[in-house]
Amino acid sequence: MIRLRGVTWGLPYLYDPDEHFLVDPAVRFVTTGDLNPHWFVYPASTVMYTLGLAFFVYWVVGHFVGWFPDLQSFGALFWTNPTSFYLIARTLAVVLSVLAIPLTYALCRKLAGTGAALAATIFVAVSPLHADFSRVVRTDPLMTCFSGISRGRFGTP
Repeated sequence: MIRLRGVTWGLPYLYDPDEHFLVDPAVRFVTTGDLNPHWFVYPASTVMYTLGLAFFVYWVVGHFVGWFPDLQSFGALFWTNPTSFYLIARTLAVVLSVLAIPLTYALCRKLAGTGAALAATIFVAVSPLHADFSRVVRTDPLMTCFSGISRGRFGTP
């Protein structure tokens, strides 16, 4: 719950300077079909493609229920009121951040034992910095989650 608190912060305005670098290309993937971000300064293509998949699902569901008669209306919604897109992206960040908590336990238990795993899990679960970064669209939640999956699965420290 501490991660969901504040997920609507600032919307429909954007006060975090990094979020649009990840959300804009993801929306463009869906509206144009061009999967090239055309910008590689920010090391976050994995986040962009994950968001692109989430926005594609949003488009398909919205088209099926009649919210978006065509891709132009989907793109127009993003440019006139991007709130729903940022809520989807931020909710995905929250889900991945929460998933990182049990992954932390699994990884630490494998590397350092149950006691260390419980301590690490508690630190991650109540960390203010982890909770804050869980509420905005950044590379951190996805990186933490995927690091836990890959390290836990392959057993490398």
